[in-house]
Amino acid sequence: MAQDKLHFQVPAKTKTWSMAFMAIGAVAAIAGWLFDKTEHHQYWWANLLICAFFFFAISIGAMFFYAVQYAAEVAWSSQLKRIFEAMFSYVPVGLATVVVVLLAGQFHVHHLYHWMDPEVVNPESPSYDALIANKMPFLSSWFFWLRVIMYAAVFIIFGRLFRKWSLLEDESPSAELHIKQYKRSALFLVFFAVFSSTIAWDWLMSIDTHWYSTMYGWYIFSGMWVTCMIFATLLLLWLKGKGYYSNE
Repeated sequence: MAQDKLHFQVPAKTKTWSMAFMAIGAVAAIAGWLFDKTEHHQYWWANLLICAFFFFAISIGAMFFYAVQYAAEVAWSSQLKRIFEAMFSYVPVGLATVVVVLLAGQFHVHHLYHWMDPEVVNPESPSYDALIANKMPFLSSWFFWLRVIMYAAVFIIFGRLFRKWSLLEDESPSAELHIKQYKRSALFLVFFAVFSSTIAWDWLMSIDTHWYSTMYGWYIFSGMWVTCMIFATLLLLWLKGKGYYSNE
C-alpha cells in the first residue's frame, strides 16, 4: 500500500454530500414534528427511536464482530479492524439519541412506553393494568435506568479500551497486549450475550407490554448482525474504490 494510502482522509465531495444529507434530515425532522398531529407527537418519537436504535445496533454489532476476532484469535481480519473501530466509535452518539427518547418517555413527553405511566400500576386508577403491574419488578424506573447505565458503561468503556489497545498494538506490539485484548474481548462477549437481548426487551419489546417473545432478542440480534455486515461490506467496497485496501 502506498504511503499516502496509510491514512484515510474523507474526500471533500463526500463531506459536502454528507452535510447536505444531514441538512435534509434536519429539515425532515422539523417537518415531521410540525405535521405529526398524533397525541404527544407519537409518530415522530417512534420514528426517532427506530432510527436511533437502527444505527446504534450497527455500531454495537461492529463491536461484537471486533471482539469475536480477538477472542477467537483470528488473523485475517486484522487488516480490517480499523473499519470496525470506526463503526463502533458511533456508540456514544447512538446511545445518547436513544437515551433522549427514553428520558422523554420517563418525563411523559410521549407515551411510547405506556408502562412508564404510574397510573397503570395504581390499583385505584381506572387505567390500572394488572398485567403491567405484575411486570413492574422488572420494569420499575430505578431498575430500568440502572440497566441503561450498565449498557452505556459497558459499551462506551470497552469501545474506548479496544481502540486504545489497538493503537498500542500498532505502536509497540507485544504478546502481553495481545493476551489482554484476548481476555477483555472474551469478557465483553459475556456482557454482550446478555445485553443484546435485554436491550431488545427494554427499548423495543416493552413498547407493547402485553406481548412477549422468547425469541425476540435473537431476532433483534440477527438483524443487527446482518445489517452490520452489509454496512461494513459496502464501506469496504467504497474504500477499495478510493484506492484503499488494494493489493499493491
